Amino acid sequence: MTVHARGRVRRWGTRAVVAAAVVGLASVGLPGAAQAGGPGNWTQLSKNAASGGYPKMVNIDQPTLLRLGDGLQVVWRGENTTSSDSYRTAIVSTSGATTTPETTILTWATLNDAPALASIGGTRWLGFGGLYNDDANHPYSQGQGYYLTSSDGVNWTLGDGTLSSSGAYATSGLDIVDDGGQPLWVSNQWGTADGSAAQGIGFRIGVDPRVPIPGDEPDEFIGLPGCCAYAAAAARDTVTGQVFGGWYSNADVTRGVYVAQVAPSAGDPVLAPFSRASGTNSLDPGQRLAMVARNGGGVYVVYRVGYPSTSYLALWKVGTTRVLRVPGSRNAEFPSVSTGPGGRLWVSWVDRTGTDTVKAVRTNTSATRFGAVVGLRGPRLTDPIWHQVGDGAAGPLDVVVTASRGQAINVYHSQLRPGLTVTVKPVKVPKRKSFVVSVTDAGSAVAGAKVKVFGKTFTTNAKGLVGLSVPFSAKKGANPITVTKSGYAGAKASVRVI
Repeated sequence: MTVHARGRVRRWGTRAVVAAAVVGLASVGLPGAAQAGGPGNWTQLSKNAASGGYPKMVNIDQPTLLRLGDGLQVVWRGENTTSSDSYRTAIVSTSGATTTPETTILTWATLNDAPALASIGGTRWLGFGGLYNDDANHPYSQGQGYYLTSSDGVNWTLGDGTLSSSGAYATSGLDIVDDGGQPLWVSNQWGTADGSAAQGIGFRIGVDPRVPIPGDEPDEFIGLPGCCAYAAAAARDTVTGQVFGGWYSNADVTRGVYVAQVAPSAGDPVLAPFSRASGTNSLDPGQRLAMVARNGGGVYVVYRVGYPSTSYLALWKVGTTRVLRVPGSRNAEFPSVSTGPGGRLWVSWVDRTGTDTVKAVRTNTSATRFGAVVGLRGPRLTDPIWHQVGDGAAGPLDVVVTASRGQAINVYHSQLRPGLTVTVKPVKVPKRKSFVVSVTDAGSAVAGAKVKVFGKTFTTNAKGLVGLSVPFSAKKGANPITVTKSGYAGAKASVRVI
């Protein structure tokens, strides 16, 4: 059964409000000196107490990212005391340098653990839920959906209005998206018009000037039977203008990943292919559902397939039956998907086979084929990684994780360059015979790549090829080949001389 209704919403609690707290927007200092970063180097963005005391983060806190121009905005929640939360931010440049170190932008009694950044009309928006204080009569203490705006990422202003009438401070997932210059809010909600149990997503378009919205005016709702819904996300197709909402259902009767159109009109939920492994078995995303609008058209979702561990990650184009298996994604957790230049997509995840490692792979410009998988071990002396999210709009993938070091959980940033695929034909070659090295990126030839073998360096042609001959002096057995190209991660192969 599918439900489209305007119904009362039940709140899903995550933390209780203990007492009144420091409230209001905090003043923001000027950016400090840039901290070096870049591919392969982790930079710690947050400064939580090493002892595990306050300030601190907990393992459900999920960072959110937004790239505008040269700056990557990172926002996360932290706890100041048992009764005071803050949203904090840092800005990272395209080169990976931290240009604005950790700064507090909002302090309330209680804030949702997974706020959502979006660019709406060219302005930074942060959608969130929270309680200003424990005074039930305060207009910002109704637990609804609120927002901050900023023109520079440094100075933030509390919005004069409400995005959602739901219990957003305690929802199990929320997101906002630019719907033609106005915000569209999506969050996990519970309830139907007739009061029967159902779970799914609520949504509301635009800003309601009232704070709060009266309780008898709930958000629009798309739902399914059972309990419960998690990991709400949203994306707007850059070509058609359609907005889709997605979530993970944990209900036995409807378990799996679902996507439904929410604008310009509401549609029925569609089960993502293979997201239900068998019977009632499936795997949850562990964080906000990986969902993105591709530059050039189409909305894509990445999710875990298999049970009880991930067999592979699926990249699904919404509205089609097209599903691509993400290479090297066995045992993947915390998947994320991001746009890349020229219509490409970046998929990233945490691999917990041994030491926690962030792995990623980029598609071709039509998002129909993957390149080579690249990886980076988690920040030094940390274990485990709790969340990871990526942004590939600038070319390389900016990766942000939360990870434990000792008793503290902190936010870390690094970058990954796309990988090169190196093919050698034939792989076994007698001395003084020829072979060819091919260098590609997701199936496309890479010209100008440097190929080093037998102590010499060669350059691939316009077709990504270099023809070579085995010198008489070459040693028998495997001879290493290293390939480099500006903007890419280095690659290795070998040719066996017989």
